[in-house]
Amino acid sequence: KECSRDWLATVFHWLNTNIDPDTGWWRKGVHHTDRHQPLGGSVHILPIYQHHETAFPLPEKVIDSVLGLQLPDGRWLNRKNGDKHVMHYLELDALYALDFMRRLVPGYRKYDIENAVSRYADLVCDYWKDPLQHWKDQHPHHILSIVGTFGLLQKFLPGRFKDPLEWSDIFSDRALYNTSAVEA
Repeated sequence: KECSRDWLATVFHWLNTNIDPDTGWWRKGVHHTDRHQPLGGSVHILPIYQHHETAFPLPEKVIDSVLGLQLPDGRWLNRKNGDKHVMHYLELDALYALDFMRRLVPGYRKYDIENAVSRYADLVCDYWKDPLQHWKDQHPHHILSIVGTFGLLQKFLPGRFKDPLEWSDIFSDRALYNTSAVEA
C-alpha cells in the first residue's frame, strides 16, 4: 500500500526499457545461462503487469518465445536425468505466460497455443493415470506447481479438466498478491 503511482510508473518504465524486443524476455543484452531462465524469470515479473492492469508491450513476442521453447514431447522443461515427473514449475510458467498473453492479444497464434496446451495436456493425462504414484514423493513446493498446472489446464481446457470448483494458480490469483491486507 506504500507504492505510489510515481513509483509504479518508474518500475514499469524500467521494465519496458529493459525488455528484449526480439523475445519479450528480460533483460535485454544479458545472456541467459540456460534455456529455462528467461521464461522462469519472466513469470515473476508478468503478474506485476497483470495485477496492476498495465499494458504489457510485447505479448506476441512472449507467445512466440514460449511456443518456441516447447519440446517435441510436449514439455517445456528439458530434463536429461530421466526425471519421470512431467509437472514442474517451468510447465506452470509456460501455461501462465500463454494464458496471460493470449488474453492481451486474443486470436494471435490461437491454434498454435491450443495445440501446444493440448499436447502438454495429453502428456499430463497419461502421466496422471496413477496419481498416487506421482505426488507422494514430491516436496510440497512441487505439489504446488502440480495444483497450479491443473488450474491453468482447467482455464485452457475446461471441458477436459472438469471440477465443480474453479482452480487457480500462483501467478494470476489476485488473492495471493494482496499483501496490503497483511502489512503491519
